[in-house]
Amino acid sequence: MTSAVRDEVLAGGERPGVRELSDAVTDRWTAVVPARSITALSTHLDAGEESTSSSAIEHLGSSLGLMDEMLGRPYAGACGLDVTGLAGALLAAKPAAVVHSVRPFLECLEESNFRLSKKVVLAIIEEAEELQGKDDRGQILEHRPLL
Repeated sequence: MTSAVRDEVLAGGERPGVRELSDAVTDRWTAVVPARSITALSTHLDAGEESTSSSAIEHLGSSLGLMDEMLGRPYAGACGLDVTGLAGALLAAKPAAVVHSVRPFLECLEESNFRLSKKVVLAIIEEAEELQGKDDRGQILEHRPLL
């Protein structure tokens, strides 16, 4: 992640994810690269979106950008960048056996007021094959309904 993204998230005080990101940086689970702008992508992008897009342009073809900002994704796509959001990262984590179920993560996101439309949530649950309330091991998910 770029230093602009790190600074933007850590400035959130007690918001969800701040402590986890701080721990990930401290434990060197994630690397922080300097924020640079190699091109003015748009006057509508904030420093985090622009630095993420610029970093991905530098590494074109060998990186995948994680960007949930609605304004930043179209600009990143127009630059030929591969981008996904948090939902896409969750979906990729399940077949890679990083997680057994995406549903608990969706519940946490919902509780933290992370905005995902019901249509997107349903699509994620369908693609993760969790409509029946079971994880990839066949275990029943004892969570409240998301929809």
